[in-house]
Amino acid sequence: MNLRCCLPDHQVCDECCCDNARDEFCNLDYNPNDPDTGRCCKTREKKLKITQVQLRDIDDGPLIWLSAAEHPYYGGNTRIHGTITIKGGKQDVLQSLELEILQNNAVVATAKLAKGVKDTLLTKFGADEEVKIGKSQLLFELPSAEAANVDGSKNGFLALRVKARSKDDGEVEQQAGGAVILVRYTAGNRYGNRDAANCGKSKYPCGGDDWVLPDVKKVLEHFPDNNWGDISNMNGGKFPPHAGHVSGNEADGHFAGYNERNAAVAKTIIGHLNDSTYGSRITKVLVTYSRKPCDKFCKAIKGVQLADGRMASEVIRPASGHGTHFHWSVDPGSFG
Repeated sequence: MNLRCCLPDHQVCDECCCDNARDEFCNLDYNPNDPDTGRCCKTREKKLKITQVQLRDIDDGPLIWLSAAEHPYYGGNTRIHGTITIKGGKQDVLQSLELEILQNNAVVATAKLAKGVKDTLLTKFGADEEVKIGKSQLLFELPSAEAANVDGSKNGFLALRVKARSKDDGEVEQQAGGAVILVRYTAGNRYGNRDAANCGKSKYPCGGDDWVLPDVKKVLEHFPDNNWGDISNMNGGKFPPHAGHVSGNEADGHFAGYNERNAAVAKTIIGHLNDSTYGSRITKVLVTYSRKPCDKFCKAIKGVQLADGRMASEVIRPASGHGTHFHWSVDPGSFG
């Protein structure tokens, strides 16, 4: 072989030129007459690997939903907790770590590494040849400007992918599951005080109370005479003191005169359920009233059949704690 043909950035071997840029080096055992000795150039095996990643909600429950819209909470950042383990060579240094948000197989947003874990992760791998966050804590933050790039016009899923870069081994990627899109209910027909960053018990910071599935948002917007209170918190999940409100398809509501919970109020609620566009999407209404004995509200819905064939009393259910607001559960809609 004419070794003068090797490029300047290539390593000259007996029978070939090995490309340094591709981490190639001379195979000293190479014998062109013996296939078992392999190729003339070997490729250095990269040690950089993401061996474990588990993303969690801000209450450290599973990350099932992701708040993916512009918002003011936590300085305009959607918080993502989790644990992660990354392997690398002893002398190698982890230089960057980020979370990519993919929609329809394309990266639409990138979450940055949280400041609190940078010193632990962005460092030399050392004798253990790994860096890790073993206990779930704030790991990534998705800035509002990035979240705004997600198409939240309809229900959908996002794929999550972690990307790591080290000094010696370049980049590696690891799939980190997926999440359902939540957007904000931003219309002005709200009641009560709004939750900012923290709400409920401190163990469950909420990051707002207006997160909703895109297709459920359309249902709530369709009833402008209703004022809405709590929906779901950042990334859904636990939302004390509520037992529900975890998945962006439940909302507390109020309209003028509701607190009377009389026949007129019953008529208004039945009107919601008979709405030709979205009435059938309302699967449950919670109201404080008595069935035994049957009070005035109870009598007004007793025996009433809704336009879609359901019985009003099967949908409008008695529940304590709903004397000053009602509660809706809404069919989430399709995720095609």
